[in-house]
Amino acid sequence: MTLDQIRYFIEIVNAGSINQAAKKLYVTQPTVSSTIKTLEENLNYKLFNRSSKGVELTRQGAEFLNYAEKIFENIDKINNIDAGVKNTPIDLKISAQFVSSCILPFDQLVETYKDMPYSLKMVQRSIFEVIEDVSENNYDLGILFISTNQESLMNSVLLKKELEFTPLCKLGLSVVLSKNHPLAGKKSLSHQDLKDYPLVFFDFSSKDYYGASVINEVGFNDFPQKITVNDSLYMLYTLERLNGISFITTRNKLDFNLVINKIGFDSEIIDYDTSDKFTLGYIRKKNRITSLSRREYIRNFISIIDSATS
Repeated sequence: MTLDQIRYFIEIVNAGSINQAAKKLYVTQPTVSSTIKTLEENLNYKLFNRSSKGVELTRQGAEFLNYAEKIFENIDKINNIDAGVKNTPIDLKISAQFVSSCILPFDQLVETYKDMPYSLKMVQRSIFEVIEDVSENNYDLGILFISTNQESLMNSVLLKKELEFTPLCKLGLSVVLSKNHPLAGKKSLSHQDLKDYPLVFFDFSSKDYYGASVINEVGFNDFPQKITVNDSLYMLYTLERLNGISFITTRNKLDFNLVINKIGFDSEIIDYDTSDKFTLGYIRKKNRITSLSRREYIRNFISIIDSATS
């Protein structure tokens, strides 16, 4: 297999036909056809189904395309290595469960790199999606909180995926609600206190938001009214508008309020009556070189955690 063969393949996909691909490549149509035929023979499977209307990717061809595009993305990165550290844009991608304090280090990164080009990205996902994001090298870091009841299972999963988990601190489970909520002002809350109010929770496609053990403990299925949201702003609006309640993991109420106060939501955080605890930490791929921006983000994160309990 050669780079030219892969390049011809990608060009056919982009152009929609072998004839159009040949024109863009400034070669003859027989040359492109012969190159792809040789590639298919080497692979021992077909990349395209051919007809009078043109070509269409086979199932194997679609999967091959995914890897082929990554090859050329990496070639571009290799060609740009000599740009030098000072001229290299800051590029950091974080995949996280919903942990409010993990947003704050981005503020500090923006200030640090305000005179440089940078690209920062954060997504919120379920715990297994975060693991997959980092395992596939699509994201630099994953932010997780792991229930004490699930530590053995998660350690096994991370080991299989060749990921390292670095713990940062312990978390408790709290309830977030509006300061105008009828339950505001209480020192702690139980499931009995909460069950008559709408439960607002993030749609992470599965109930591993906190982990199966905690979902069971908070009585998720016992709430007659449940509202699924997919962004933080709508969650806060719903808490205010409908006297809803939501669960969050927090080490200190300060870490959540630091974020919420920035958008003007007047919230209250109340301890939830549960014995379950969590470990907050980050995962990264083993033996992967740690970038400057990743080290800076982790350093900022640790500083924020420390300040929340000082």
